[in-house]
Amino acid sequence: MRIPIAALVLGSQATAALKPWEISALRTFSPSGRPDSSPWSFINLTIADRNTYAATAPPPDASAPGIAATCFVQWPYAGDAYGREVNCTTTTTTTTPLSSSPPPEWTLTMLPTPGSAYASPLNDFMLRLTLTLKFAGAEDKYEGSARFALGPGQNLQGICSASGVCAFALRDEAVPVLVLQTRVAGGLLG
Repeated sequence: MRIPIAALVLGSQATAALKPWEISALRTFSPSGRPDSSPWSFINLTIADRNTYAATAPPPDASAPGIAATCFVQWPYAGDAYGREVNCTTTTTTTTPLSSSPPPEWTLTMLPTPGSAYASPLNDFMLRLTLTLKFAGAEDKYEGSARFALGPGQNLQGICSASGVCAFALRDEAVPVLVLQTRVAGGLLG
């Protein structure tokens, strides 16, 4: 049984004919805050884009196949996690997406959940993901956001121990989390 996943689109509507991005793994961690424990909280995720992008300008045979990435955000245990934009590590297997253009770039920004009484950077938060593709001096940029939360019908599970260590991950039945993306800049690629 699939749990309904809350995902929202930035912009007016999802870009037509694009398959949603797929988040196949996500986990969060927060240390106990005790002396000699790690000073870092973090989120780690894996995302894949199953779309193939083709240039609409010469050379017409240039294309970028599906692109995957891992993203890692860390912040001091007592610090603010929201608003940090981090570069993700692209893990696509092709070495020349869009011919000789620079490799695709993924970024991730952590955001508070609007209107949530229980917003937390560990178990009730939003992630905005951005994919930038460059070709022949121009670029296309796509964005999508998804919410991650604990509770009935939500997509996270986990626990906080008596020592204060907390760890959460995607529920098996929530995988993959689908993220609808919108083209926010460009138009060179189709």
